[in-house]
Amino acid sequence: MAEENHEKPLDVASMSALIEAQRKQIEKLEKQLKYSQDKNLALNTLIDIAEEQGLRIRKKSGAKQ
Repeated sequence: MAEENHEKPLDVASMSALIEAQRKQIEKLEKQLKYSQDKNLALNTLIDIAEEQGLRIRKKSGAKQ
């Protein structure tokens, strides 16, 4: 037998609350993404400066021989 979906549609207040919750979640995720991007840029800049000073930090690409 096929299952039927017996959920009733959301009312306007429930729909508004759901939209607001999703909007807040999107804002939170956007802030986390921005933080991660800024951190990545800072760390790469730190590595670049260290390598300019003669420290080898990054692995060289390519196969070992």
